Amino acid sequence: MGPTILPAKLQIPLTLPKTLDRPRLAARLAAALRAPVTLVAADAGFGKSTLVASFLARDGRPSVWYRLDAGDSDPSVFAAHLLHGLRPFVPQRTYASAVRGLGLVADWNAAGQLLSLALHRLQDDVVIVFDDYHLLAAPTLEEGMIRLIETLPGRAHLALLTRNRPSLPLPRWRVEGRLEELGTDDLRFTGAELRALLVDLHALPLSDASLHVIAARTEGWPAGIVLALHAATAQGPQAAAQSLSTLSGSMREIYDYLAQEAFARQTPATQRFLLASAAVSRFSLPLIDALLDAPTREHREILDDLERSYLFIVPLDGERRWYRYHHLFEEFLRRIGAERHGEWIGEVHRRAAEWWARHDEVNEALTHLIAAGDVQRAALLLSAHGIDMVSRGHLETIRRWLAALPENTWQAAPRLYLIQGLTQVVAGPTRQAVRSLGEARRLLRVTGDIEGETMAVRWLVNAAAWEGEIELLSRMLPEITEMEVRLPDSALIGHAHVHAAIGRITLWTGDLSVAEGRCHSAMNAAAASGDLYTEIWCARSLTDLLSFTGRFRAAASIYEDLIARARLQNWWHEAAHLHTELAEVLLSIGRNDEAEQHLGEARLLQSTIPCRVLRADLAHKSARAAAGRGARDRAEAVLRELLGHGEGATTYGLWRFLATVDLSFLLAETDNTEAARLAAAAVAQRGQFGLVRQGQALLAAGLATRSFESCREAAETFAGAGAPHWQALSLLHAASFALPEAIPPLAERVLPVLRDLTADGWEFLLSQAPPTLLAPYRADPVIGARIAVPVPSQSARARLAIRCLGPFAVIREGRPLGHDAWPRAAPRRLLQYLLLQDRPVHREEIIEGLWPDVEPRHGANQLRVALTHLRRVLEPERPARQPSQLLLTSRSTLAIARDRLDVDLDRFRRALARASSAEGTARSEALAEAVGLYCGPLFADDPFEEWAQPARDRLGRQYLEALTQLAEAEERDGRHEAAISRWLTVVETDSSAEHAYRGLIRCYLAVGRNPDALRAVAACVRSLADVGAALSDETLALRDLIPGLTREAPR
Repeated sequence: MGPTILPAKLQIPLTLPKTLDRPRLAARLAAALRAPVTLVAADAGFGKSTLVASFLARDGRPSVWYRLDAGDSDPSVFAAHLLHGLRPFVPQRTYASAVRGLGLVADWNAAGQLLSLALHRLQDDVVIVFDDYHLLAAPTLEEGMIRLIETLPGRAHLALLTRNRPSLPLPRWRVEGRLEELGTDDLRFTGAELRALLVDLHALPLSDASLHVIAARTEGWPAGIVLALHAATAQGPQAAAQSLSTLSGSMREIYDYLAQEAFARQTPATQRFLLASAAVSRFSLPLIDALLDAPTREHREILDDLERSYLFIVPLDGERRWYRYHHLFEEFLRRIGAERHGEWIGEVHRRAAEWWARHDEVNEALTHLIAAGDVQRAALLLSAHGIDMVSRGHLETIRRWLAALPENTWQAAPRLYLIQGLTQVVAGPTRQAVRSLGEARRLLRVTGDIEGETMAVRWLVNAAAWEGEIELLSRMLPEITEMEVRLPDSALIGHAHVHAAIGRITLWTGDLSVAEGRCHSAMNAAAASGDLYTEIWCARSLTDLLSFTGRFRAAASIYEDLIARARLQNWWHEAAHLHTELAEVLLSIGRNDEAEQHLGEARLLQSTIPCRVLRADLAHKSARAAAGRGARDRAEAVLRELLGHGEGATTYGLWRFLATVDLSFLLAETDNTEAARLAAAAVAQRGQFGLVRQGQALLAAGLATRSFESCREAAETFAGAGAPHWQALSLLHAASFALPEAIPPLAERVLPVLRDLTADGWEFLLSQAPPTLLAPYRADPVIGARIAVPVPSQSARARLAIRCLGPFAVIREGRPLGHDAWPRAAPRRLLQYLLLQDRPVHREEIIEGLWPDVEPRHGANQLRVALTHLRRVLEPERPARQPSQLLLTSRSTLAIARDRLDVDLDRFRRALARASSAEGTARSEALAEAVGLYCGPLFADDPFEEWAQPARDRLGRQYLEALTQLAEAEERDGRHEAAISRWLTVVETDSSAEHAYRGLIRCYLAVGRNPDALRAVAACVRSLADVGAALSDETLALRDLIPGLTREAPR
C-alpha cells in the first residue's frame, strides 16, 4: 500500500503580484543558505514564508517546500511527504528503496534513519524548507530531527521557518558553523522598505507623516502593514493613517482591530464565504460549494475579489484550484465564527467531513467530525479505514484519533480495538497489544465480524509469541478452533490463518501430531489462495515445527523458495526477515558461512526497513554467528546490548529471553556466576515461550551450574517437545556431569537417542557438541560411523583489529600491517570511509565522497580497483571465487562486516552507550573505557580528508564530553588527583573550556594546592582573552574562594 501524499503540502507558495523585493534580506538569506541549517524564527505575520518563497523563486535553485501542520507530527506521514518532495533529486532506485520502509516508520528515529539514506543520494544541491515547523509535536521529534540534521550531506540545505525557537542544540550548531539565523528584528520593514511598498509599488499618495504613523503603529510588522494597505485601499490613504494614529495596544490587538474593520466592510455573502472557508485547512471552489450548500458562480467572483484585496489568501498551486488563509487571518475568522455562529459552523464541519470522506481524505474528515462533536460517526469512519492507515504507517495519527474518541464509542465500533492492537504490534508496547487484540477478538466475535476476528487472531498469535503469552493462547484454543465452522469455504486466507494459529499454539504446548497436521493444512490453504503474504506467514508455523523437531534441511528449502518469490515481488521487508530466519536454521547445523551470507543480505535490506522485530531478530542471529566463528567478545557485546536500555536494546520478551539464554551459554565457561544468574532468570519464565525454549533455559542452567539434574530435566523437556537433537545434546552434557555410578544407566538412555538421530540431527549435534562429549560412544558402530563422517566446519579466521582513533592501523594476529600492505592510497581511504558508515553505502555516494572531481564512469572504475585491492589486504587467503566475508556487496551498495572485526570506533560508541544508561561505578567504568580508547583524532595521520571531518569533529566532542563526565564523577567520589588529570587533559585539548578550569580550581582547593589553583585561574584568563572573552561570574565566585588571594591575582 503506497503512502498517501497531499501535493498541496509540497507546493512552494506562489509569489503574489506586487510583492516587494527586499534586497537587504535576500542577501542575508543567500549567505545563510550556505550553512547546513537556516533558522527563520519570528511570530506570525512577519513574512517568513513570503521572504523565503520569493527568494527561491528568483534564485531558481532546486528546492523542496514542505508546509507542515499538526498531522505531520506522525513520523510516517512526515517521511512519506519529504521523500515524495525529494523524488526528483534522487535516483529512482533510492526512492523506491526508501518507500519500502515507510509502513514501518514507528518513531522519529526511524524516520530520520530512512530520510538520511535518501538525502545522501541527492544528485544536486537542494534547499529543503520546513514551513510552520512549530506545528510539529511528537515525543521523539527532537531526537529524530537532530539525527536527521546532524547527518545532512553537503548537498542538502535545510531552512526551518517557525514561530518559536525549536528545542534543538542551536548554540552548539552556531559555534560549529552549522547554523545561520534570521529573527524578528531582521524581518521588520524598515522605513525605506515601507515607502517602497506603499508609495512606490502600490502608488498610494502617503505623506512622510502618514508613513511615520503606519511605521510606529505596526512596528514594521508585515501583517499589520498589509492590513494597513487594505484599509488605505478601501478608505483612502489619509483616512487609514488617521485611524491608525488613534490606536494603541499590542501588535496583535491592532491586527484584530484592522481585521475586524476589514471583515465588517465585506458583504454578507462574502462574510459567510470567509467564515466557512476558514473552518477548513485548505479549500477549493467545489469544497466551498459543499460547505455553503449552494453551488454558485458568485463564489468564484468572491474568491477573485479576495485575491485582489490583500486579505491574506494564499494560492496553493499554480492553477489556483486550492487556497488557504494566512494563519493570523484564519485564526481571526475561526474565532469570529465560534463566537457568533457556533451552531452554523458545526454544520459546516459536518458538511466538510462528508465532502472529504467522499474524496477519500479520511484524516480531514475525522478532523471535522471531531470538531463538530460527532464522535460516533468519527468512530465508525476510523474503524472502516484504520487498518489501511496502519499499513501505511500512520501510527501517530491513529493514536491521536483513538485518544480523541470516548470509550463509549468503541463498543459500537469494535474494530477500533483491533486497530489499536495493530499500532501497538508495530510500535509497541507489545504487551498492551496482546490485551487490545484479545478484547478485539472477543467483541468482533460477538458482533459476527469473522474477517476482523481472523485478523485479530493472526496478530494476537504473533504478539503473544513475542511477549511470552503462550498460556493465554492455549486457553483461547477452543474458540479459535471453532472459528473454522463460521468461516465460509471460500475464505481460504481466513482458513489458512486459523490453521496456522492452531499449529503454532499446539507446537508450543507439545501436541506435535495436531501441530504437524495444522501447519501443513495452513500451507495448503495459503497456496490455494494465491496470496504470497499469507503463505509466508503460514510458512513460519511450518518452519518453526520443522526446526524444533530437527528437520533443518526441509525448513531451509522452504525459506529459499520464499526468499526467491519475495524478491520477485520486491517485498524487501519480508525478504529481510526470511534471510534472517534462514540464517538461524543454517547456524543450527554448522553451515555458518552460508548463514553469514544471508545475514549480510538481511543487513543490507534492514538499513531501509525500520522494523523493531527485524532489528531484534537480526541482532540476535548476528550474535549467534559471531559466537560460532569464535568472536565471543563481539557476541557478548551484541547480546548485552539487546538486554540493555540503549538504542540497540529490545523490549520484546521473546528476544530478551533468547538473548538471556544465549548469553548464559556463552559465559558458562568463563563466568559461571553470571551465567547461572542469567539461566535462572530464563528458567523463571518457563512455559512462557514454549517447550523447546523452556528446555534451552534448563540446559543453560545445567551448563552454568554443572548440574546433572538440570541437564536431565532439559532432556526430558526436549523429548516431550519432539526435539531429539536437543534431547541428545542435553543427555551428553548430563553424562559429563554425572557421578561415576550414574554413567552406565545414563549411557543406556543416550545410545538409542543417538542411534535414531537423522542426518540433520547429527549435523546439529556435531556443530554444537564438543568432541569430548561424543568420545565415550565411538565404539558403537552406528554412532562411530556418524562421528567419522566429516562435517563442514568453519575455517579458522584471523581476527582483524582496526584502530581508527589516533593513527589508522589494521592489525592481524597482533601485528599492524606495514606501509607495503597499502601500495595505493585508495583501498585504505575506501576502508576508512566504510568504517564511518553504520549502514550499507551506495556506490555513487562513495564515488562522490572519495573522488568528487572525477567523471562518474572513471569514478566507478576507481572504486572497482580499490575494492579489489582492499579484499586482498583484508582477506589474503580468500579463494578467488569465494564471496568476501568482510566486505558485503550488492549491485548498488557496499558495507563492511563490522561484527567480524574488532574496531576501536565501535567499542568507543558502545562504551558511551553503556555510560548513558548506567549509574554509579558502572557508568564511571564505561566512561573510563571510552576515554581510554580515544588515542587521538579520527584517522590522525590522514588529517586532510574532508569527508572525515564531520565525524572527526563529532567524535572529538564526544571524547571531551566523556572526559568531562568522568572528571566530574571522580570529583564527586573524592578522587581529586585522578580528576585533576582528567581536567588537565580537557584544557590541553580545548584551551577555552572554562568549565574544565573551574574543575581544576575545585580539585586543587580540595587537596590544598592553592598556588596551583591560582595558576589555573591565570591560565583561564589568558585562554579566554585569546577568544575575546572574560571570566564568567561562576568562575569569579570560585576564584574568590582561594585563600591568600591578593589584588594582583588575575581577574
